Amino acid sequence: MPTPRFHETGTAKLLLALAVLSMMAAAYQWRIRTMRARERELTALVDARTAELRQHGRDICCRERERCCSVLLYHRLRAR
Repeated sequence: MPTPRFHETGTAKLLLALAVLSMMAAAYQWRIRTMRARERELTALVDARTAELRQHGRDICCRERERCCSVLLYHRLRAR
């Protein structure tokens, strides 16, 4: 019986399997890292836009309050 070539041995197959599993684990870790980084980016973006919307809402309320006060003052002065 001839001796098997290295790539035909159990050791070579085991090393290949370990290499494939290591590459899969590395790819998985890389994907998780990129997804978490993207999550941080999106969270920051949502927080910034939410703050903008809140400020915009406050600005609208202030303008509306000023408009109402102006109208009320106008009617009071006109009633005199």
